[in-house]
Amino acid sequence: MRKGVGLHSHPPCARINALTLRGGSVLVEVTDAGRRPVPGRSFEDCKPIIGDQYRSVVTWKGGDDIGVPEGTPICLRFKLDQAKIFFLDFE
Repeated sequence: MRKGVGLHSHPPCARINALTLRGGSVLVEVTDAGRRPVPGRSFEDCKPIIGDQYRSVVTWKGGDDIGVPEGTPICLRFKLDQAKIFFLDFE
């Protein structure tokens, strides 16, 4: 299942509370306002979020920041495989 949320102003780091079943995962992708993936912040670059996670930092191969300057319009997209998201925060 894919879901997304648009944001305009954001701090550099995203934290998530999520729960996955065995074999499940959550992937997060950052896109620009045109819905094009931000380089280094695609689903393929995301480290899978697995298990029972509380305030876990979302990370990609390129690091743990969103990948764009603060105030840049973005959309976060989520791939949920046997998973639920309970909370999303930025710091």
